[in-house]
Amino acid sequence: MLKDNVKTVIVSTPDPAKLGQLMSATFNMNNMSGGGCNSASASVDGVINGFDTSVQTGIVCPAKGAQGVSFDWSYFFDFKEDSYTEGVEDKCATLANDPDCRLKEEDIDGVVTYQNFNPTGFTALPSCKNFTGQVGTNKICRDWWHKKRTYVCGSQQYDFSDVATRFGKVVSSASDNTSNLSFQDPRLGPTGWNIANGSINLPQRDPASECEVACKTRIAKIDSQVTTTGTVNDMRVPAQSYDIFYKTCINNSCPVDPGEEIVINCQCINEFAEAATVIQTLRLAGKDNICSSGQKQPMQSR
Repeated sequence: MLKDNVKTVIVSTPDPAKLGQLMSATFNMNNMSGGGCNSASASVDGVINGFDTSVQTGIVCPAKGAQGVSFDWSYFFDFKEDSYTEGVEDKCATLANDPDCRLKEEDIDGVVTYQNFNPTGFTALPSCKNFTGQVGTNKICRDWWHKKRTYVCGSQQYDFSDVATRFGKVVSSASDNTSNLSFQDPRLGPTGWNIANGSINLPQRDPASECEVACKTRIAKIDSQVTTTGTVNDMRVPAQSYDIFYKTCINNSCPVDPGEEIVINCQCINEFAEAATVIQTLRLAGKDNICSSGQKQPMQSR
């Protein structure tokens, strides 16, 4: 049996920025011979079998006497690394540094942070990604991975006065004769404005009423409110009061409830004057008709 501590091999310290792994570490002995011994060779993989494993050889020497065996030896190490490198590829730097360009849209990892030239208030959160190489998986975390930006560039001022002139003429000259719409369309050319006549065929129109047919009804009520001068019925002339209702007619018929009286039957009702009078009365009722002297004064309309 041959025992010998051949050599101690020191492997360099792994780089923390890289993901490395020792795949194999093979110890080889070749050309083993001498002193009547036959030749042989041997090897062992320390990664698989352990680095303290005995090397088994096939050499045979005579049983008598002392033999001196010679051999060649070598180590073979297979060490693999996954190296991660990164950088920022900024294709927007030129636009970002151009004073005539403004940021319109920005998307960071799917989060819209800028829209219509204004910040949205949203912020992309940091995230991690796994990168798998030949050795293993490396987990890398960053504040962001991809930014997509849209810029609008140009400081040219546009004059829309000609457009306004053309639009104004088209609108003011439009004439509807039921079957078609005719208009005048001015066009600005090298020699000035030229008027072109245009016409649009109109589709058949569905008949429509001028107003919503409605009716006016009233129903008597008893007003029992009390003031400092007596009850309301004692002060009102005539004493009878009514609640007034405006209702939409159904099949040209006024829907009335029991005790309800039709004041104006189904038709186009125009009660603007009455409505204005009621509103004016309510406004004047809120004014003080007694001045600081204690004498009653006529109610002012203003």
